[in-house]
Amino acid sequence: MTDMGMGLYRKISKSFGGLKKVNLYGLGEPLVNPNFLEMVKMARERLPKEGIISFTTNGSLLTPNVTDKLLEVGIDSVFISIDTLDPKKLGYIREGSEPMKIIENLKYLANAKKRSKRELELGIESVLMRGNYLDLPELVERAAQYEVDQILVSNVIPYNEMIAKSFIYTTISGVPLDILRTTLAGNEQLVLRSTYEFLYRVYGKDLGSTATATLSSILKKAGEKGYWLNFPLFMKTKEEMGIVEKVAEVFHRSLKLARQYGVKLRLPAVYPDARKRHCPYVDKNAMVVRSDGKVVPCLEFAYTHPLYVNEHLKTVYEVIFGDLSKEEVDEVWEKEEYVRFRDVRRRFSDEIPWCGDCVYSTQGCFFVDTNEMDCYMNRPSCSECLYSVDLAQCNV
Repeated sequence: MTDMGMGLYRKISKSFGGLKKVNLYGLGEPLVNPNFLEMVKMARERLPKEGIISFTTNGSLLTPNVTDKLLEVGIDSVFISIDTLDPKKLGYIREGSEPMKIIENLKYLANAKKRSKRELELGIESVLMRGNYLDLPELVERAAQYEVDQILVSNVIPYNEMIAKSFIYTTISGVPLDILRTTLAGNEQLVLRSTYEFLYRVYGKDLGSTATATLSSILKKAGEKGYWLNFPLFMKTKEEMGIVEKVAEVFHRSLKLARQYGVKLRLPAVYPDARKRHCPYVDKNAMVVRSDGKVVPCLEFAYTHPLYVNEHLKTVYEVIFGDLSKEEVDEVWEKEEYVRFRDVRRRFSDEIPWCGDCVYSTQGCFFVDTNEMDCYMNRPSCSECLYSVDLAQCNV
């Protein structure tokens, strides 16, 4: 990854006239780019008067001097990534950072916001995992003291199995999960037998046992509501459900505090819902441009990377629809394959499978090795996208 050069940015910014918002960030720290202030200034000049310029920073380089200059050139929204206000934990989570310096920079920005004649949205982005989710209520209270407007909370994205051990959610939809827990709770043998017999049924064999009758009943109940049942994943995650319930309680307390203090709190889902999926980027008609000018549909598809989800490792390949170093914004936006990509994701729940509820996703299914194609023949596949079910959230 490299910084976007001014020549490319100047070319792209000619299309800012009809935009509502420009987010100047990606997968790196935007303030590292030596031209960042100039980019903000150019965006301010070319956006409509009501247009918003926003960025997210880790806060390390957001010194008082930089903050003053950002306000001077016309920034509208600044989000700082702070996963906890416990300096020791923050130093561990954000390895190499100086927690106290980040917190001091936040305080200065909060005070500068009060002095500024411009309206400035001050936000915090927080990623939750086992080690810090209990700190969320305190984060809300302290953020209110700094007059933070919004806190955007996301669950951690597991890029490997080790990170997956720290997440605090399940990928099984809430409705089928309730059916499984209600019917099979406390009956280990019935769960095992149901899983075993489900797989036998796939190959046309009905063993005709009590477990088969139970299986038929719960499959019918889930099917009537529009869901599948993932027995193997339920077996692996049912012991973890206690922590998910604790997370729900922490979210409830945090929301109560946020309302009390007037802070907007955007929380991730506790349980996903396959019937309520959406693409946050398509919802906002957002285009993502990499620093090299390549156009991608979202940050998840920006670069090739590993992902550990539904008890398996997969490769998520980059998805590129155009190159703004050679093409124009409108030209790329109207490309047939890009239009089709957006159109399908406007009907997400009907057109794209959800692997969290599918028994095959944890059983070596061919389609979950990569994001190249799903079992409905969509290319690329979004069938395991954590953003589509709001388990993960992005500042779009």
